[in-house]
Amino acid sequence: MGRVHAEGIRRLGNVEVAGIAARTLDQARRFADELSIERATGDYRELLSDPEIDAVHICTPNALHFPMATAALEAGKHVLCEKPLATSVAEAREMIRLAEARNLVNCTFHNLRYYPQVQNMRSICEAGELGIVQVVQGTYSQDWLLYDTDWNWRIETGPSRAFADIGTHWCDMVEHVTGLRISALCADLTTFHKTRRKPLKLPAQVNSPKSPSQPRTSAL
Repeated sequence: MGRVHAEGIRRLGNVEVAGIAARTLDQARRFADELSIERATGDYRELLSDPEIDAVHICTPNALHFPMATAALEAGKHVLCEKPLATSVAEAREMIRLAEARNLVNCTFHNLRYYPQVQNMRSICEAGELGIVQVVQGTYSQDWLLYDTDWNWRIETGPSRAFADIGTHWCDMVEHVTGLRISALCADLTTFHKTRRKPLKLPAQVNSPKSPSQPRTSAL
């Protein structure tokens, strides 16, 4: 998602992508060169220590959102982070507390909001064409990871693959369209594959938290 974020930032026209951080300096440098970004580093803390950096985009695996976001907030940077906000309620509350205490922006990125059809549904709802919304039904169907031989880096990067990576999109979209807020949850969760058969040798794109061409943090 680092590439998507970098492109989106540049389309704003009034924000400069000041630097890229990745797992290694070589990876960061390759990515930065592709996008003609001058600064690259293998340690995101280097960017956080720079007073010229105003905000950071965090595009890392789920388990790294909390430590990186809190480090950025503690360094006085605004944060835009890929969903999910965190991997536990306790972590999420601590991030919110820290952002409020420092008067900083701490945003979670939900891109489905900006799909044309979702915007259309929101407009219809706001115009009152649907009346009072009583029930919302929907599905987010995927057959990715269907077989026990399917493997991806997401499996090894913290809990709640199904809800944090898929369900969060659906929940946010429903709230965005209706203007209502989910206040309670009743759910059945099932693990279909109690054991997955991990390949002996993984392709490069799934052998690491992010593929070599993607940065962990995009700093503005």
